[in-house]
Amino acid sequence: MLPASGSQSSEEMKTAFYILAVPGWLKYFSAVAMLSLVILVPLFLMRLKIPSSLSVFDDFLSIKNKRFSLTIRFSKIKKVFVNDLTNFRGQSKFKLQIVITYDKFKTLTFYLANYDDSEELMESLAKLDIGKFGFYDKKLPTFMDEI
Repeated sequence: MLPASGSQSSEEMKTAFYILAVPGWLKYFSAVAMLSLVILVPLFLMRLKIPSSLSVFDDFLSIKNKRFSLTIRFSKIKKVFVNDLTNFRGQSKFKLQIVITYDKFKTLTFYLANYDDSEELMESLAKLDIGKFGFYDKKLPTFMDEI
């Protein structure tokens, strides 16, 4: 009879059974999975979701919140991706994700709080060169997609 959590076996018997009956590779992968879970779950929960205010001026963007203030000049912007996030069926989630790559490898990602403000945002970003825009880029990973 195999020792189980609801059985009358002592803890020593359960431990001995685990040590002797479970293959070493399974113990190793279980330990790696547990360690990965302990590291990745807090990172997933700590994703920065800070309400901010976006202002578009003649030659720069300004993003301000409680923690920081960021100013990005239009000349520094390399690419702007505007993604209407969709679920696995391709239906809109009514969330607009904007990804701005600037300087060399810096990337800023944000979501509009109100989906209806997307038209106003696009009108204010019309000051950028049209070659810097990318729309519905399926190659770009989204941070809010259901996985």
